[in-house]
Amino acid sequence: MTRILFNCDDFGRTQAINAAVRKAHEEGVLGSASLMVTGRAFSEAVEIARSHPALKVGLHLALSDAAPVLPPDRIPALIENGGRFPRDPAVTGLRLAFQRRAREDAASEIRAQFERFAATGLPASHVDGHHHLHMHPFVFSECARWAEKFGFARIRVAREFGVPLPPRRDYREFPVKCARHFTFLGLSFLCERLLAKSALTRLDGVLGLWETGRMSEAYLLDSIPKFLDGDWEVYLHAGAEDAEEELAALLSPSLKRLLHDLKIECL
Repeated sequence: MTRILFNCDDFGRTQAINAAVRKAHEEGVLGSASLMVTGRAFSEAVEIARSHPALKVGLHLALSDAAPVLPPDRIPALIENGGRFPRDPAVTGLRLAFQRRAREDAASEIRAQFERFAATGLPASHVDGHHHLHMHPFVFSECARWAEKFGFARIRVAREFGVPLPPRRDYREFPVKCARHFTFLGLSFLCERLLAKSALTRLDGVLGLWETGRMSEAYLLDSIPKFLDGDWEVYLHAGAEDAEEELAALLSPSLKRLLHDLKIECL
């Protein structure tokens, strides 16, 4: 039996993303969204979630390309000029690997983001991370600790197995995609060891890493019939400026028919 959770990341980042989440949940297959509590449209996203109780909402932890919850002068080891986290997640990852102060600041900011989510009163579904930085071993450990404390049930392990190349193959991007794929594959095994020490669960795998930002209807229709049995997450970025196809994919009548024909349940 195969079950799929369709999730939209970056909920609360912009009004356009919020509108896409609302529409995809009301009219499409979207059952879940990951809330960026540092986003400029955070308050609107919370109101949308409150008015749509069937929408599962989790924390989209942000330590790159976002503003912090804490004042920048309290976490200087994580902040660039302008009071934001580095745009490149690799910069944050390297700081966490080699700077004790960066890890201390990250621990404080992670707790603050969990506390801001808890203050919304929304039921806590899951935890994942902007640019998957939550899979950095230090960040993953902190996330697991606070997720248990605040009553979250699940954490994303960004591991994409057995996913075919997209119908429109762009081999110019192939080396970058392979590097990203195998980086997170390796991190996933470290995260599994950390996860074994907690009460949190994970789904069997994800779809969204290889074609991130370009999860088109054609790609989903080609990929989903090749899924392994089990519970999978398909994550998208509907409403983002560079992901125009993704809302259309979530609303696709052809996708709904495919799920029905294959007897795939939406979580």
